[in-house]
Amino acid sequence: MADDFADWGLNVENPGQWVRFARCAEASVYVNTANGSVATISAWDLKSGRLRLRELAGDVLEFFAEYAIGPRYPTILEDPAAQRLLPASEDDWIRFLLSIGVIDESTLGNLEARWAEEYVDPASQIPATWSDTPQNEAERTVHQKLTRLRDIGFDVFASSGVANEWNLDHIGFDPGRGARMRLIPDATEPLWRLQRMVGTAGLGTLYLYTEELIIDHTKALPRRFTSLGIDDVQARQWFAIGEYHRKAKLLLHRETGEVAGLEPAPSNRLRHLHPDPIGFVNEYGLSPRHTELRYSPRSRPQSKAAHQWVDFLHACEVIT
Repeated sequence: MADDFADWGLNVENPGQWVRFARCAEASVYVNTANGSVATISAWDLKSGRLRLRELAGDVLEFFAEYAIGPRYPTILEDPAAQRLLPASEDDWIRFLLSIGVIDESTLGNLEARWAEEYVDPASQIPATWSDTPQNEAERTVHQKLTRLRDIGFDVFASSGVANEWNLDHIGFDPGRGARMRLIPDATEPLWRLQRMVGTAGLGTLYLYTEELIIDHTKALPRRFTSLGIDDVQARQWFAIGEYHRKAKLLLHRETGEVAGLEPAPSNRLRHLHPDPIGFVNEYGLSPRHTELRYSPRSRPQSKAAHQWVDFLHACEVIT
């Protein structure tokens, strides 16, 4: 499935762990071989630009109970937010399930309201005081550096004899632009400030997520924390806001605004990086400290990619 996901441009963590095991009309249904979860992607999802799997159930038994022989199967087909519950008289499968007593009329009657609550896009309520707060020194510095990168970055890449020195498969260059939050209902001021200032930036080995990816990867944090032997309660104190060196998760604490890394092997640790997200981008994304983001000191690809980004920043005269 990894090849399919790559062809479609999907944002899927560990794509090699997903196996297609069913189809429902135009939608493919996948099971994760590592944790057993079930997800789908439909033609509607791809056409609408939702380039991620839509999780359906935590395991195969739950999937069959709720979707295969339950009344929720229409939500596999396309966008749940746009889907309505078909009356039993219009849907052969629901009418059959009713006739044999698998579901009852009361369940069917309540389901439409449940779907409306479950799939509605949350509206983020941003306090006016956040917008009224002037930029601090770190924000002004980051703004100046990003403006410089946007203005001349691609010219530097195109310069004769320079672009060949960097492996663009290992480092990213997309200074991004700020974005207004729409989807995250429990946003914090540090997260709002980061999104407004940096957006979905790709800065060297550091990538910041879109809102949809923040939601998806934050939901998966409890499993990641458990795999590292860290208390599950701690996982719920963090947003997953990005990644570095492709596998390490970048986290933002909901209460303190601290930035940390959730690093895989060989470090296997929660690594505290900076007390402020904008300051983190300035010090680690846009300065020589970028090389410190390596979590495997002996990894030559990590070392090379990090140093190449610093060289690029020097060439753009973002740092001296």
